[in-house]
Amino acid sequence: MNMEINKDTLPLFLDRVDVIEGSGCLIWSGHRMSNGYGVLFYNNESMLAHRFAYLAFVGSIPVGHVIHHDCGNRSCVNTFHLECVSRGDHVILKHNFNGDKTVCRNGHKYTSSNTYYYKDKHGRPYRKCKECIRIRDGHKPRIPIEKRTHCSRGHNYSENSYIRNRKDGSRGRECHACALIAQRKRRGSVNIFK
Repeated sequence: MNMEINKDTLPLFLDRVDVIEGSGCLIWSGHRMSNGYGVLFYNNESMLAHRFAYLAFVGSIPVGHVIHHDCGNRSCVNTFHLECVSRGDHVILKHNFNGDKTVCRNGHKYTSSNTYYYKDKHGRPYRKCKECIRIRDGHKPRIPIEKRTHCSRGHNYSENSYIRNRKDGSRGRECHACALIAQRKRRGSVNIFK
């Protein structure tokens, strides 16, 4: 993409850049899209802030190429953190960056029990957080078993539970009141806990 940047607009651009100590990132403090990319209005059209920085301070962007953030911060406009790469290389670089993450964007850990693994239409692997999918689908966030204070029916575990060995060899906490209800249903007795 060949575009002449008016040098008179550079001070206006730099006024909207904040320095983050330690990281080396120069963060765009102007408008940002919901995905984190900075946006500015230049020559009667909207433009990504990091692309503007690359065009202004480095040079033109060849057709079919994109600007990759080596730092992983989408609102960074530091040209030392920007690299012009082909779209195919960008997908590989982006995938490797996301593959190094240990938590999802909502802070849930990527563990074997909390991760779905998929492949997209091009055969590239990606993953999704099970807890985020549960929340999105309207379920309550899961509380770890050891931190639960009540059973699913609302009975308090403090004096009403026992540890039970399951058939698969695992152990779990069981609610005594729920076990009595189930036992009486099997026997046809009247439920006194209604």
